[in-house]
Amino acid sequence: MKRFLLVLAVVAGLTLVLSFSSYSENGRLEKLDIGAMQVSKDGSVTVDKVKFKNMSEYFKSDHFRGTNKRCKDLSMKSELTTDPDITQKGKPGGTTSDCSSSCTVIKSQYWPSNAYTIPIVFHIIHKVDGTGDIPDSRIINQVTIMNEDYRAMNGTMGSDGYDVKIQFELAGITRTANDSWFNDSGERKYKRALGWDQNTYLNVYTNTASGYLGYAYFPDGSAGSVVDGVVLNYEACGGRNEGSAPYNQGRTLVHEVGHYLGLYHTFQSGCGDGYCAGDRIADTAPESSSFFGCGNRVTCSTPDPTTNYMDYSDDLCMWEFTAEQANRAVCSLVTYRQQLYY
Repeated sequence: MKRFLLVLAVVAGLTLVLSFSSYSENGRLEKLDIGAMQVSKDGSVTVDKVKFKNMSEYFKSDHFRGTNKRCKDLSMKSELTTDPDITQKGKPGGTTSDCSSSCTVIKSQYWPSNAYTIPIVFHIIHKVDGTGDIPDSRIINQVTIMNEDYRAMNGTMGSDGYDVKIQFELAGITRTANDSWFNDSGERKYKRALGWDQNTYLNVYTNTASGYLGYAYFPDGSAGSVVDGVVLNYEACGGRNEGSAPYNQGRTLVHEVGHYLGLYHTFQSGCGDGYCAGDRIADTAPESSSFFGCGNRVTCSTPDPTTNYMDYSDDLCMWEFTAEQANRAVCSLVTYRQQLYY
């Protein structure tokens, strides 16, 4: 495949560190930042000092839901003028007002006849003892899921959704043993060290994601910057029935790349509706709050979009983007990320 540069061990051991200490730049032995989530060799996890026997138990817990750890979507616009690591390198090539953080303008030019292909590289950050070192097969399967869901492929779990006309091609896999980075400490450091050119690759980093399923930055504030990309919990990464239930169908990355392409949560700002309120999309029903699990409910006088990829439903119960979400995603791609696709 074009630009397929599969790298299995280019950076394996790139920053190998001891489990509990490392040397600082001045040579002193320092205790590592253990981060918001700690994972033991036996599979147990501790988050915010609360212990769970495994990742699946944590994902199903009231603590996970109550602390809103499903997703952390981030905007860096306020930091653009003060933080050199966040400065946008890419030059917008479209009309930013068509898919800004404030509003969406649906235009015919964002209904493409041909698909856009995005090269994607995975950076597997794992502990020195091997925890989190997920196999290549799960990465390959994850990319398959991305294409099934974004292209609404016939005969797949995403076939009833809308074809976004965006697809993904695996460009590389890197592996790094670093206990601190596995705990999602030093985000900018590991992204600076590991990330491939953010203008031409979608970078995905797998680690504990600080106890979240994942997080991403919106394109109007971070496209082409060192932080650009997705951080994904390693147990939410993979194909169908890989990882930890109920987020074991590959849909977390589908959701997070939605943010990377400028899509908001369906419950953004409560029951606001229309192109300049809520999720800035009119064909997604308004929703007052996030939905966990499976099923139907009504929070804003119409049925909530609980099957939408940009809600918080279990992986098995989300299966669609809408037409206008696709239009906004393509607008974000051609406006903020002109060098990314072909």
